[in-house]
Amino acid sequence: MGVCPSGIRKFFDMARMYPDVISLGAGAPDFTTPQHIIDAGIDALKKGCTHYTGNLGDSDLRAAIADKLRNENRLDYSPDEVLVTMGSSEALGIVLQAIVDQGSEVLLPDPSYVAYEPAIRLAEGAPVFVPTTAESGWVPNPEEVTARITDRTKAIMIPSPCNPTGAIYPKNRIEEIAELAIRNDLFVISDEIYEKIIYEGSTHTSIASVEGMRDRTFLVNGFSKAYAMTGWRVGYVACPRALMEELLKIHQYCAICAPAASQRAAHAALTGPQDCVREMVREYDRRRKMMVSELSKIDGISCQTPPGTFYTFPSIATLMKEKGKAVKSFLANHGKVAESTSEQAMDFLFLSAHVVSVGGNFFGTGGEGYMRMSFATAYEKIVEAIQRMKEAVSGL
Repeated sequence: MGVCPSGIRKFFDMARMYPDVISLGAGAPDFTTPQHIIDAGIDALKKGCTHYTGNLGDSDLRAAIADKLRNENRLDYSPDEVLVTMGSSEALGIVLQAIVDQGSEVLLPDPSYVAYEPAIRLAEGAPVFVPTTAESGWVPNPEEVTARITDRTKAIMIPSPCNPTGAIYPKNRIEEIAELAIRNDLFVISDEIYEKIIYEGSTHTSIASVEGMRDRTFLVNGFSKAYAMTGWRVGYVACPRALMEELLKIHQYCAICAPAASQRAAHAALTGPQDCVREMVREYDRRRKMMVSELSKIDGISCQTPPGTFYTFPSIATLMKEKGKAVKSFLANHGKVAESTSEQAMDFLFLSAHVVSVGGNFFGTGGEGYMRMSFATAYEKIVEAIQRMKEAVSGL
């Protein structure tokens, strides 16, 4: 199938060698799940909520999700058009298995989330990468998308906001991609897991809200990022009833249902106070501004301000152009050899500063020359990590 183990996870395992490591590589909130959500999960367990739910998921949760989509996204889905999954990862997987035939092509932006390509390959499809650039805000332009559509193209992947770049697709670009999907009779998989983690007046537009797109869109979302619920494993996919029947066939055999108590906690997340989300986003914003400012002060590193997610995606191209030989020499002295400049920089920062980051090349060839650095860690740790990086680079 051509699927390899995650290089990111392997690198995190290496990080355990040093007790003073600071990780800027995490793709998960550092906050604990808000207390009222935890209490709802505990209460559910105490009341015996330890059994299977229906395959579609808890009916109250599905109704709450449908209400959320209607009130926040202007989307009209019935509870029977919502499937609760084992996180958004399962949602993405079963959507691809349902619509992809052997050899079907799925378009996805380059760079983008590391799991998209393997998920497409596991469904026996073929990923087709659409290049994006920092100059374009890491959003694919319609011409690049059009140039890659063939008679084998089945779907387009839309991650907005996007991991690792933080890009948010503007409404006009969403509408342009929707027009292409309708004209070429394509499905769209809209990954909206970071929709609530946006800044400075940026707005999220679901492509399912564009006229003519509801019937061909699989809207994927979940609770892991916005509500700091990664370990609870609850996500969902919304789509028309006719498409839902195909998803349900796969879901019921591979997962049966998401954990029952977790679903009750997710219900509390949606229907309870939302101040916790706003507070977390405010703190992410504080870290974001500091990280962008301080990274940009390191010689050879430049960093755009991401409009969404909790990642920065700084360029290390100038750094490696000016000090690449010194970095390679340092790595050679430590028995390390890496071909890509992103991995060289990643290894250098790990060995010299004990700071974990993720090479941009892990997210696609378009990420070469960049690093993904997460600010989903404590403010003080980020300050310390960047200070270590400054000292390491200045010492080359």
